[in-house]
Amino acid sequence: MATKEELISQISDSIQDIVKEKEAIQARSLSRHNPEKVAEILYLYSTGSSQTRIVKKYGMDRGTVISVLTDYADHLGKFRDLSGKIAAKNYLNLSSLEEDLIEKVRDRMENDPEMEVSFKDLKELSIAKANASREALTARGEPRSIIDDSYEPIYDQIRGILGEHFENYCFIVMDEQGEVFFDYNHLPAGRMLLHEMEYEIREDNLEIEWDFDGDPEDLEEE
Repeated sequence: MATKEELISQISDSIQDIVKEKEAIQARSLSRHNPEKVAEILYLYSTGSSQTRIVKKYGMDRGTVISVLTDYADHLGKFRDLSGKIAAKNYLNLSSLEEDLIEKVRDRMENDPEMEVSFKDLKELSIAKANASREALTARGEPRSIIDDSYEPIYDQIRGILGEHFENYCFIVMDEQGEVFFDYNHLPAGRMLLHEMEYEIREDNLEIEWDFDGDPEDLEEE
């Protein structure tokens, strides 16, 4: 089974190949001057991080990310194939762990009738399993949809948390591709909540407060 070390080694070998190519033509390249940064970008992208996530979460320059991915376009396929196997292994491990945990909870419930179990008992594991499933799909280059079944454990957690504290609720989420998913516990209440939200965020209903570092009158004089 593929390992993280194998992926890192494969990325390192590819960087050395690109460095040799760039040196042969005396071309300026980030691979020559900062191979560690190139390796980080390639690893993140290969393991399922989108360009937007690499830029926003890890503070990379978008132009740099695009330049690196362009230089290594011929290598990305083998990176993703290997990282897909790693992600699949992680998913299988989490699935096995979840099954073991559920079995132990079932045994405890059978032996202790007074034992109470809430959705929180398996929340973290369920979310981790869902994330691993999505990472496996992304790493293999397979399309993901915000409405596919891999997100359902996360939506269940949201429904459970909101349902514990509110009689009626509605929630809306959007992924990096702009795809939207929404849900509610009661159709009339969901419609009412969406209507109220639309009214609250209308442009003519927004109040903007301006904060000035100095005296507003001094700013007007300038």
